[in-house]
Amino acid sequence: HDVLEAIRAAFPQEFPSWLEAGLQQIPPSAASQAEKMKLGEQLLRGDNGTVYEAVQQICYRCEQVALRDRGNQDSTTGGATKGKR
Repeated sequence: HDVLEAIRAAFPQEFPSWLEAGLQQIPPSAASQAEKMKLGEQLLRGDNGTVYEAVQQICYRCEQVALRDRGNQDSTTGGATKGKR
């Protein structure tokens, strides 16, 4: 999050469009458009603590989607890929 704040400070004109493009990469199952807007606002205008919490929230949600998707793949393949990498 400190890196994010440094980028925000170094590139104040570009940062909003970069942030918007980045937030669009978050799957809809992790955050609705309204939630992405709220997280974006926190990342754009928030202090250190707010930015940290927003980054944590995004990471947690994406992790949950990845785990859920992985679990669904295991169940659709009959667990054949379980334990293999």
